[in-house]
Amino acid sequence: VKLRKKKKKKEKESTKDGKKKRKKRKEAVEEEPMLDLVEVDEAAVVAAAAAETTTKKKKIKKSKKTADAEAVAADPAPTSTGDMDDLAFWLSSDAPAAAPAPAAATVASPSLAASPPVEEKKKKKSKKGEKEEKGKKKKKSKAAAEEAASDQAALAEVAGSMQAARQQQAVAVYTPLGKDKTIELSCQMRCVAQQRNQVIASVMFQNHSEQQITNLELTVLDSLNTKLIRPMGSKAHEGIKVPFQLLPNSANEAQFAFTVESIIVPQKLRGTLTYMMQTAEGATSEKVDFKIPMPCSSFVFPMPITSTNFADLLASGELCDAKSIKLPRAKTPDFATALTAICNNLHLAFVEILEDSASLHGCSIQQQHVCMLVKETPDRAGVSVNCKSSDASLASNIIDEIRSFV
Repeated sequence: VKLRKKKKKKEKESTKDGKKKRKKRKEAVEEEPMLDLVEVDEAAVVAAAAAETTTKKKKIKKSKKTADAEAVAADPAPTSTGDMDDLAFWLSSDAPAAAPAPAAATVASPSLAASPPVEEKKKKKSKKGEKEEKGKKKKKSKAAAEEAASDQAALAEVAGSMQAARQQQAVAVYTPLGKDKTIELSCQMRCVAQQRNQVIASVMFQNHSEQQITNLELTVLDSLNTKLIRPMGSKAHEGIKVPFQLLPNSANEAQFAFTVESIIVPQKLRGTLTYMMQTAEGATSEKVDFKIPMPCSSFVFPMPITSTNFADLLASGELCDAKSIKLPRAKTPDFATALTAICNNLHLAFVEILEDSASLHGCSIQQQHVCMLVKETPDRAGVSVNCKSSDASLASNIIDEIRSFV
């Protein structure tokens, strides 16, 4: 019985020991993967530490090249929030399970180390930009000065051409209208730039006799296109009294205004002058019939422009094809004489004068340009004239006028 009891005790103890061993084995089995994980984590930490040391060495080497590299590496402000968190996590020593962080740190660190040279490059670029801007400003100031000088030269050129135009106006060309043994009539047509449909006829009255002439009265027959402007209350067939008397061997001038519709066709108006001549025997009534010619040049006035604007006008395509005429040497003694006659009769202004050519410009009262080139022929046998205008009929009629006075 005692032996049995001892055997039961031994069996119980063995079963207890077996249970303990089983528990220990289970615990051992459960603890083994944790140990492996801990070992793996420790290995990752070791690898991360090694990578950290290498990156730190690289940072130190690069910081020696630039003075601000260490400060930028210590302060990861320029990087993005994700990179900043990775760097803060990687540099902290109490996070052992951050195995992928070294890669982020190694990727981010070169950019941080390289950032100061970029700033230096930016500074250099900004300095270069400032220099370029200064150079551009100097160039602009030079260009502005050159433009101002060219503008002054252009103004001087315009002033010179305006003076030439005034000289042309001083040398007035009067066209004979009619005469008898006592009185002679001549006329000069001129226009006002501000009046689009109006032209003025300056009529010169010359008394060639020894008697006094009184009661001058001018009558003009209107046409469909051109009409004499009469005083208020006057009828179309009534004459206009000339406001002066002519002493013996004297002359005086009166101006008469006409309204015009079309200016591209030359016109003629018929008229009659009646007057009283005082003699020793008494007063006698006389009359003179005349015609007032109104060529197309009557509606053109000299308009000075620069040679650049003249060239731009010719190249603009606004003008018609050139109308031309050649004048033989028999009608033109020299180039200067022909040029002066053309300017005075056609009311054009000089644009540019060369040795054997000249460019002229004028404008009509209806804002139509007249551009003319006068040059001597290559064989010196005469003068050629080319005319362009905003209206082809106007240019053609102006060319035809040259034949009447050259």
